[in-house]
Parts: sequence; structure tokens; C-alpha cells
Amino acid sequence: MPKQRGRGGSAADVDLGLNITSMMDMFTIILLFLLQSYSADGSMLTASDDLALPNSIAVDTPDEVRLQLTIAPGRILLDNRDLVATEDILALTDSVFVNFDTEPDEDKPVALQIMEDSLSMHMKANEQLFALNEITEQSMRQIIIQVDKSMYMSVVTNIMQICARTGFTGMKFAVMSRGED
Repeated sequence: MPKQRGRGGSAADVDLGLNITSMMDMFTIILLFLLQSYSADGSMLTASDDLALPNSIAVDTPDEVRLQLTIAPGRILLDNRDLVATEDILALTDSVFVNFDTEPDEDKPVALQIMEDSLSMHMKANEQLFALNEITEQSMRQIIIQVDKSMYMSVVTNIMQICARTGFTGMKFAVMSRGED
């Protein structure tokens, strides 16, 4: 116990108690941080730092984000996990997609096989949730696509074809509101 001099000048045991002022300051800072980063609508899209989304005047927000695909300048990410290099998808030709259903798996390009396997795995998980009535059929097939505004359109169309072929037909694109930059 710390000793403090009383009015009479003699040392006495005085209980100073718990000083909660600094603790309250710390909790206030944590609370403000959590409130700032909390999404009230339940869906949170995270954009990487090197991704510049196109601007739009649209104000429609997705009901629920089940799966998000990011097409960044160097990499393609699925739920913030690195999948393939963007250049590998850019190199795919139209003939690969024409023969998509008839080609054996060993003849497919590696990037296409990785994307297909990853998306198919997520679709199977969504189908199980749908069977348990956890999600609707519409949300089972939804995917949010974030595309850098400098990305080649051929990369976007190739990825859209891969998504559609694996069952993700409800594609929505993430954009920045015109007021944000």
C-alpha cells in the first residue's frame, strides 16, 4: 500500500483506490474504433489498397456478401485469398471457354483449373446451406466482383464466364460512390 502524508505530517496508510480515468479513456478509444469499423448493414466489402474501383452514382448496397472476387492489377483474390495472377487469366483465349465443358481437366490451363476448383468448392458449400434453408437460391448464386478501373475488359469477361460456368450467375460489381475517392 502506498504511503501518503496526511494533514498532520505523519505517514499513514491511505487507500488510494483504483484510478479508472485512464482505463475509461482506453475503453472510449477502443469503442470509437469499433464503432468506426462496424458495418450496420451486415455486409462488408474490403478493397485492397492497390485497387481503384470505378466511380458510380449507384446507391444500391448488397443485401449480404457471401463471396467476393477481387481483380487487382497483379492478382485475383477470392475472399481476400490469393488465387492466380491476372496475367494468367488475360492469356486465356476464347477457345479455352468454347471447349470448357468438353475438355478433360488435364487439358485445362492451370489458372482456369484453380479458379474453377475454388469457385466450385464455394458453390458446393452454398448448395449445402441452401439445402438446410440457411440461404435463398438467389443469394446462393451471388458473387460480388471488385475490378480495378484500369483492368482489361477481356480479363473481366473471362472471369465472368468462369463464374457463370461454376454456377455464380448473380454477379454484382462493387463501385465507389461518386462522392468518394
